[in-house]
This record gives sequence, C-alpha cells and structure tokens, in this order.
Amino acid sequence: MNWKHVARLAPKLTLSLAFVASLLLARPARGADLFFQFSENVVHERGGRIGFKVGRFRISPYIFNEVRYDSNVFYQAKEEGTIAATIFRFLPGVVILNPDYGLFRFEFKGEGDIQVYVSSDKSAKKQTNAGGGVNLLAEFMPKRMFTIRLGEKFKRSIETENSPGGSNLNRLFNKVGIEFLFKPGGRQMEIGIGYDFILDYFEDYGDGNRFTHEARLLYTWKFYPKTALIVDVNFRYVDYWRDFQVDSMPIRASVGLKGFFTKKFAAEAFIGYGNSLHKSGPRFNLPTGRAAVYFYFTPTMFLRLEGGFGFAESLYANYYQDIYALIQFRMRLFRRVYLDAKGKYSYQRYAEFDPSLVDPTLSTQDLNRRDHFVVAQLRVDWDFLSWMGITAGYQLIVDQTGFQLTNSGNGVASTDYGGYIKHEVFGSINFKY
Repeated sequence: MNWKHVARLAPKLTLSLAFVASLLLARPARGADLFFQFSENVVHERGGRIGFKVGRFRISPYIFNEVRYDSNVFYQAKEEGTIAATIFRFLPGVVILNPDYGLFRFEFKGEGDIQVYVSSDKSAKKQTNAGGGVNLLAEFMPKRMFTIRLGEKFKRSIETENSPGGSNLNRLFNKVGIEFLFKPGGRQMEIGIGYDFILDYFEDYGDGNRFTHEARLLYTWKFYPKTALIVDVNFRYVDYWRDFQVDSMPIRASVGLKGFFTKKFAAEAFIGYGNSLHKSGPRFNLPTGRAAVYFYFTPTMFLRLEGGFGFAESLYANYYQDIYALIQFRMRLFRRVYLDAKGKYSYQRYAEFDPSLVDPTLSTQDLNRRDHFVVAQLRVDWDFLSWMGITAGYQLIVDQTGFQLTNSGNGVASTDYGGYIKHEVFGSINFKY
C-alpha cells in the first residue's frame, strides 16, 4: 500500500462514537483515523427479547440481512470519478447472558459480518470479504462493595481503501482488560481503576500497526439520586511497530456533572485537559471539554444537543484538534416503530506536517490541513413481530476540504484530493429471538 493513501486516513472514522451502527472514516486523511475512534461496542445490540433458557443463561440468536447502495465506495472526489456498488451484508450473531445474576455476571456477544459487493467495476467486486467480532464480559461480585470486571473485545473490520485497487484497510482489533470497582457508601460513590492492552493490526498497511497500553481512573459521586460528579483520567502509551509513525503517551483528564435536573431535562458538562505527548514533532497541549442537553418530551421521545472540543491521534500528522456539534432526535411510535435522526459536524485542525520529509515524491501546499466533516443519518426500525422486523435508512457523509496531495513518483505527477461526498441507502430484514 503506497504511503500517499495514508493521507486519506482521517475523518471518516472520527464520528464512530456518535453513530454506533454506522462507523465511518475520511480521505487524504481517509480511513485509518476512524480506527483510532473505534467504538467500544464492537458488536451491536441486536439480540432478541425472548431467547432460549439454558440453566441460568439466556441465548438469543439473530441474523440481519442488509442491502446497501453506496454511491462512492472508495471515497473519491468528483475530480477523480466515483465508483458505486450494491452491497449485500449478512450479520448472524448470538447473545448469551445470565440475566438473574448474583455473585457472577456473564455476557457474550458474537457476530459475523459477510459483505458481498455487486458492481460493474472489478475493483469494487474485490472488496467482497468477511469479518466479525466478539464482546466478552465477566464480573465477579457485581452487587457487592468490591467488584472485579474482566473484558475482551475483538473485531475484524472490513474497510475499503480510498482508491480502486486490490488492497484494503481491513483491520484486526483486540482489547483485553481488567477493572477494579470500589463502591462504598451504599453505592453512592464509585471508584474504578482499570488497565487495557490493545492490539491494532492492519492487514495491508503495516505502518499503522501498534500496541497500546491504557490505564484509567473513573470516580463517580451521586450526591443526588440522579445527579453525579464525575472525574475521568485516561493515560495511554502508544507503541508503533515501525519507526514510520511517532510514538506517544496521550493523557486526558476531565471533571464534570451529569444527571437529570427535572423529569424532562437532563444535562452533562465536562471540562478538562489533554496532552498528546508525542516523542517528536507537534504536541496537542490545550484544554478540552464537552457539554450536552437532553429534552425528554415524552417517555418515548427525546432531543439531544451536544458540542465539544478535544484531540485525536492521527496517521496523517501527529494529531488533529476536533471541534464538533451533534444533534439527535429519537422517538417510538405505536410501540414497535423507532425513528432515529442524527447529524454531526466536526471541524478538524491537523498539526503541521510536511509529507515531503517522509517521502520526497510527495508534496502539498497546505501544511496545516483543515477539514469540515459532516455525517447525517435517518433510520427507521419497525419490529412488527417479536422475532422479526425491518430497517430502512439513508446516510450522507461529506468531507469538505481544499487539501490536496501531489505524488511525483515514477516521473508522472498525480493529485490526490481530500474532499468527497458519499450517499448510502440501506434496508434490512431482521430475525431475532
């Protein structure tokens, strides 16, 4: 995989935390940066309501059968020409848990992900592949003052590259961790100390492979029944396998309030500090924060407004500063129809970076890249039976940037454009028990 494609590895995956069911990236900074924001829920909440009882456990199998039209498979700008495809996606899975737990709580979620690309373009057809993921959680003494929590999360994600060809951005992600929880004072106070070991392995892009050691401290004090003070400290040591990327020790710390202030109004506000602590080159070293309000018009209808600022590690430049705004509206109709509309705007300011220092054949007139990134989604779920339902939706992804990367290798200059527009229309038939 040529390094010039790394420049496209940025915004698409940036919004993954906002959209649990639709994890997406971006370009000349397209692709890999989304992986840095990889959702903790690597297996979606698809399990059924009934399940099979086996002793103390409940087993809930399911399969989602999706058809999706993608107008821009390779995240290309209009100057480059776009390639469309129809994607048939099959998501079989199972959820196993013990709902009436006492001294031991267990939860397992496993899911396959088979994607078949149908297109007149051969490069798009080559993206046909299979992945999947597993979430495993075990808690010892979950209802006692002292709790031990063990977790394992694995996923093979399927990601197209940002240009037609045989390679891809498929990735293996594995996270294993332990957490100790101390809950004195009738569970009004909770102190959590945890450690995770994370492996990121790109099958075709070796320069992105890395190990991460993560330590965290979370303190929660519920000084009112539905209002809490939260202190969150997170430290990571990021160790790349190759010297191409810069190792770092990012630290993030925040303090804030979260809770209901009336029966129909909830809010949260956090202020903190972040430092990327890269071993060389630019570092992020600024305050961070986020705030959100929730309006519950009825028990089945709410509006969420959120904004924030912070930073994220990047495979293009050391990091980017992220300033975002998010809106979400969700409601339930007739007990079985769920409507979810959400959108997120993100202004991403990359640290100064000159690609010619890495590869003399690469150049750009914009050493300080800026992206305006938008994701909007409308989704409707209708569970017309307890074991069967349908889903339909539309998603728009826009990366508006003037960033361009010129490659003069092989004696022929070519331009890689950063911006793109992507439309997706999807529908699925869902079986779950």
